[in-house]
Amino acid sequence: MSFRRGVPVKDPKHWTFKTSSPRRLPNWISFGPHRLVSKALRDVLLSVMPEGIEFHPITIAQKGREHEYFNMNILTRGDVVDVRKSTFERFSDGTPMALLGVHIKEPTETLPPIFVANAESLPTGLLCVTESAAITIARAGFTDVVLIAMPAGKRHDFRKLTSSGEPNPFSKTSSAPLPKRSFSWPDPNTFTTPSLLLGAKMSKPQVQAIHTAFGVQLPDYYLQFLRKYPAILDKTANDLDGLEPLSQEVVPKDAAKLIDMNAIVRQPETFWLEDEEGELPWPSSYWAIGFAAADYYCIDTASRDQTVYLTNHEESNFVTYAANLGEFVSKLVAETEADLQDLREEMGLLDDLDD
Repeated sequence: MSFRRGVPVKDPKHWTFKTSSPRRLPNWISFGPHRLVSKALRDVLLSVMPEGIEFHPITIAQKGREHEYFNMNILTRGDVVDVRKSTFERFSDGTPMALLGVHIKEPTETLPPIFVANAESLPTGLLCVTESAAITIARAGFTDVVLIAMPAGKRHDFRKLTSSGEPNPFSKTSSAPLPKRSFSWPDPNTFTTPSLLLGAKMSKPQVQAIHTAFGVQLPDYYLQFLRKYPAILDKTANDLDGLEPLSQEVVPKDAAKLIDMNAIVRQPETFWLEDEEGELPWPSSYWAIGFAAADYYCIDTASRDQTVYLTNHEESNFVTYAANLGEFVSKLVAETEADLQDLREEMGLLDDLDD
């Protein structure tokens, strides 16, 4: 679902940018990963957007493989960005991959405010290029609003308008409290080194801490999977340099990462699924076991079968990915290796063209 000034668009556009064709990529301003943008914050942004600015989800892919880093919501307003003075992260062939620094042109009376969200501070943090925009967001009850000193584009220290827990100076009413998680965090002392890895030495207190915190009973087949974690996931690289195995982020075996992943999807108004009625809550019995770009691999802890599902945030549903964890591992490894091989061939072709 896409929105234009808060009104759903019947036929939303969804772009997929490939390395070989970064159409107008310099004109897009990153608005953070989907899952970090709360519905409440999105609604405020939509209410203050000037006409002509649209709010769309996009995905950037390499040879069909989606990347978590590139899943973002964006505001389209290229004419306020000085592309020549902005900085980019680039692929090895020089193609722009992501905006690192945005240089905003000098504001004028006709230049509307533009909002650039900082993924590290969302959903409560926001960067604004005009003070009026900052005030608007602050009045809506969001704290930790940061104003970029003007003229924009030049290096200035950020000036905090308000911080969490402090009164909102731009509102006559008290700031709305930050949304609280609907679960209790496990005691961090339960997961201290060297027992962070949920492997062969995983203790009963660690398992019980997860059960208590999330209200799910991890099935025996999944605990066995963690205790005898497949070595192939440690050996299979998820990047061309071979520095990041699948076990690091895609199918984490680190307790902290698993807990954080399942905490994120359970946050109120987490942007993981959209439907016409609003945000869909994460099913309480589902346990996320891996990350797939903007989606998650998960199991249903309340079911007797061992099916591995994949969330489809665009269609607002779950799809079957594998019949069991064994098939899940085999399929994931095969797809990853195929994607990396395609990417090597593509980059090799680019090298040949450069020669």
